[in-house]
Amino acid sequence: MPGIMQELISITSPTMSERFSRSGVAASLTSVQMNVYETEATGSKLLVQGIPQPFGGSLVALSAVLSAAAGAGSLTLIATINGVATNLQLVITTLVTGYTVQEYGSANFQSGDRIGVQVTTSAGWTGTTSDLLVDLYFVFVDARF
Repeated sequence: MPGIMQELISITSPTMSERFSRSGVAASLTSVQMNVYETEATGSKLLVQGIPQPFGGSLVALSAVLSAAAGAGSLTLIATINGVATNLQLVITTLVTGYTVQEYGSANFQSGDRIGVQVTTSAGWTGTTSDLLVDLYFVFVDARF
């Protein structure tokens, strides 16, 4: 019966993602919460930071893409729970993409918690005209309907 058990796990613990964006990633940003991404909104973003979750779960991955590479400096993305930094972090230097995956259970949230992403850039960051798109992946725990 492994097929039935696998199906039950995937139904009750689905992997999901939320999308965040920032236009023009300035240098010397310090722990700035990113806005929820929405193409229908003015400037392709909603002025909303963090999304409340209907079920508890665990943050498991970050992936990001920039519209253009920086020549120098670094950009650090940190997943947040209720605006507080977690250990899920991604650093990008002169590439246009990046991702990181962490073990399930390393950054847990409860139902009602708001998950989000904050960005920090070094003073030497030269990708100031780049737009940034980030996906934050998480797994719900026992999401039964």
